[in-house]
Amino acid sequence: MDFSDESIRLAQSLSAELGIPAEFIRSNLYDLRQVLSRRFDIVFTSYGVLVWLPDIRAWGETVAHFLAPGGVFYIAEFHPLTMVFDNTEEVT
Repeated sequence: MDFSDESIRLAQSLSAELGIPAEFIRSNLYDLRQVLSRRFDIVFTSYGVLVWLPDIRAWGETVAHFLAPGGVFYIAEFHPLTMVFDNTEEVT
């Protein structure tokens, strides 16, 4: 799920190129319940998403809504402050 047409096109292209069948849905996160009715064993949120969410409670409710009973929610996130450090030098 993404709200960007370009992101959906790129994901579809990669799916086809790699031969990995997948469905990609263009939707605003907060409107997803109107366009998707299934539940999932795994729900995943990727790096850098949380900082862009205007309503964290509604996001959490959306995650819970789509997660099947006994399912697993994975989140991979970082704090933006980690990007200010120069980690190009080797430590000796």
